[in-house]
Amino acid sequence: MNAGAKEPRQIILALARHANVCRERGAYARAARFFSRAFALAEQVFADDELSWLPLLNNFAVLGKYIGRFDEAEMMYRRALRIAENRLGERHAIVATIYHNLGGLEHARGNYAAGEPLARRAVEIRRALLGEAHLDVAADMAALAAILDGLGRYDESEPIYNRVLEIFEREVGPENYEIAINLNNLAAVYAAQGKLEAAERLY
Repeated sequence: MNAGAKEPRQIILALARHANVCRERGAYARAARFFSRAFALAEQVFADDELSWLPLLNNFAVLGKYIGRFDEAEMMYRRALRIAENRLGERHAIVATIYHNLGGLEHARGNYAAGEPLARRAVEIRRALLGEAHLDVAADMAALAAILDGLGRYDESEPIYNRVLEIFEREVGPENYEIAINLNNLAAVYAAQGKLEAAERLY
């Protein structure tokens, strides 16, 4: 790559960084403008299957989910998935992350049945890479449990939440934001099952 060809890549990275900062601050319209500019330039600079696409596609898709542009977000996740699987293989951590995010997108849409196989695939890949008790595996399991909640399959989601809590408590201690989220979600499962005293303790 010659020196002149590096400049547009640097511009793309700078635009994407600005977009991510705006997204994290809740300035979604501004983030979308930066992402759109970065994306338009990337279309001219990146090859179709280039790994440089992945962070841009993923982060733009995350924003799309936040602002309800679900179809656009899915298109970007699917494009990222094709690139990642072709270039990195089907059992890579980045592939697991994209499956996790696709499952989360279907959860946001309320398409729980469509989200379940995606979430399960994320768990399967991550577990094969990292083992049974890694925090990233726990995060994927929690996402799967939330989808099972949406399907009303509380008997399946309950043990998953308990396992997630066990991993987080062992790895990061009992006072952690993720633990609070999963305690809340497990409490909701108990409440839906009519186990109100158990739900109250967790809440």
